[in-house]
Amino acid sequence: MKFTVEAETFKEALESVQVKGKTLTNNGFTSSNIGSYVYMNLEGNSLNIWNGNPTFVVNINVDVVGETNGTVITDSNTILPYLKAFGENVSFSVGDFITVSSGNKSASIPIVVNHPNMDAIDRLSKMVTHVSYQPVPLMLFNFGNAKYE
Repeated sequence: MKFTVEAETFKEALESVQVKGKTLTNNGFTSSNIGSYVYMNLEGNSLNIWNGNPTFVVNINVDVVGETNGTVITDSNTILPYLKAFGENVSFSVGDFITVSSGNKSASIPIVVNHPNMDAIDRLSKMVTHVSYQPVPLMLFNFGNAKYE
């Protein structure tokens, strides 16, 4: 997997898929997120970034300059500091490690073998393959008996 992306756009996407916010616990509300591990899938010039837990899955698509299609799982918290320090455009190359480079700077980031909630991501990604975003939906789709916009 190999692609080039605008650093700020990619940083915002990686922060967004962590879904930071207030969650309800036994002791009231607390600030948390759904985790920092992300599954990334590159097809052409579209990078799909997935994250989730057993009850919630999020997907963000980022336009990139794709060179080689592929997939990778990594910890977004290890990538974010490099995106803030590197230049405007950042190149990613996935092999045994993820190599992040911009200009004369480069870094190697480890790959994660399994996303802890990959089964939920697999299940829901297959359920929404036919769904496309429309500002005013022409067709409502349903999961089970419930219809959603």
